[in-house]
Amino acid sequence: MYSAERCRAQLAECRNLLPLAQGKAEATLLTTLIRSWKMIANQMDRYEVIMIENKRVISDEEEHPLGIVPLAVVLPKPLKK
Repeated sequence: MYSAERCRAQLAECRNLLPLAQGKAEATLLTTLIRSWKMIANQMDRYEVIMIENKRVISDEEEHPLGIVPLAVVLPKPLKK
């Protein structure tokens, strides 16, 4: 899986290519990629925070030898009616 840092590197590459675009379609595509890479990088940052928080929650639980977290620990508990 890509890290937020890797996504930002892709974002920077697209930004560098944008002035070299040889037409409106290419510029539009690069602009869309820039926006997408930025959103993905931000989502990866949030994902990392969530995983760190989940790690704190399961730190008292016995972990699987391969680092697999049981779904019961990760999934939210159902709402009481």
